[in-house]
Amino acid sequence: MYIIEKKQICYNGGKYSKKHTKIKESHMEKRTLYREGTYKKGNLHTHTTWSDGMHTPKETAEHYRSQGYDFLALTDHWVYGIHPELNRDDFLLFPGTELDIELPGRKDHHLVGFGLPETNRIPEHYTFEEERKNGVLTTAERIIEYFGQRGNVTLYGHPYWSKIDSTDIKYLQGMIGMEIYNHGSEFFGNNGNSETYFDHFLFVKNKIFCFATDDAHDIGKHDLGGFIMVKTKEFTHRGILEAIKDGSFYASSGPLFHDFYVEEGVAHVT
Repeated sequence: MYIIEKKQICYNGGKYSKKHTKIKESHMEKRTLYREGTYKKGNLHTHTTWSDGMHTPKETAEHYRSQGYDFLALTDHWVYGIHPELNRDDFLLFPGTELDIELPGRKDHHLVGFGLPETNRIPEHYTFEEERKNGVLTTAERIIEYFGQRGNVTLYGHPYWSKIDSTDIKYLQGMIGMEIYNHGSEFFGNNGNSETYFDHFLFVKNKIFCFATDDAHDIGKHDLGGFIMVKTKEFTHRGILEAIKDGSFYASSGPLFHDFYVEEGVAHVT
């Protein structure tokens, strides 16, 4: 898994210049991108009128599809969306939601959960009222566990925007990754680049993947930005999620590439 930003690649916490593009076969080659497969573009953090977004789920999904996206997760605040009617042969919707916890010092956790339609065990339009009443989802650890028990994975959202200290999150276990780039936070508040937080995860050997999302609440020309490109062996919900879990994807704020691997300490990009 890698992230491209401003013509740089992030590979396991280290940056490599894009100028190293010459490919040389070697048994020392290291890669997580599948050798064979097709790239699919997607965003895993989006909001609609089901919470604080400006457009309906249908309008939002159709807009992303028209902009060349292949998959999307609609992750409204404290309401779980499945939206099976919005899946198409060339466009997939992942079920999901975003839960948050307020902390002292004007800080908060934001955790995005998404899963497979066939294994998710959270009902459509579920608002977590019982869990909130009983204090079930009062820590990040509990939310991660809750998602996992119900067939979902957890993505940590925009830590820089949330004013979180790295010590609050770098030891969290069980997450698939964190947002290293959140376009909405960056464009509208200049606080969407969380690269330092990702480094701190790696410093304590807590290896997770880094993601880019747009966290769009509207679908204007400046709202769509961060995304991931998943190299998958099959274009299904399961195929995409398995590729993500294998690290066969990269996160980007705009640039695209075809292949990436590391050989004898040098990054090679095509």
